[in-house]
Amino acid sequence: MRSLILVTASCSLLAACGNPAEEADDPIVAETPVAPTNAVDGMAGTYEVVMADGTVVSQTLRADGTYSDVAEGEVVETGSWRADGSRLCYDPEGDEPEQCFAGGQIAADGSFQTRDDQGNVVSTVRRIGDENMTTEPTA
Repeated sequence: MRSLILVTASCSLLAACGNPAEEADDPIVAETPVAPTNAVDGMAGTYEVVMADGTVVSQTLRADGTYSDVAEGEVVETGSWRADGSRLCYDPEGDEPEQCFAGGQIAADGSFQTRDDQGNVVSTVRRIGDENMTTEPTA
């Protein structure tokens, strides 16, 4: 599952950049781009992650640096995340080590692919909500 998380993180990093086609419609945004004040600004949100094997996971990245992955209505992983240059790194709770993933070009539909350190595509990611939206089950 760690690979899923890492892929999503990379995708989230790219998604934070926004869709250039949408930004161009707003002349104020197009003329005065605003850089995030820190590495996680704009990245918090909920993402649909489709793994290479077809598994679909909903990942929520929170502004406090935590994340959770939900598959088939169940929380399957939680931990912390951080930006590392153009990569997103995930540190799952427990003994698994941190892993980092890079994102690819944003497609016309707003999705992007994430890749592992060897350049292999591990997932396709699409932002589906803001941080205050959640797809996690309540306890």
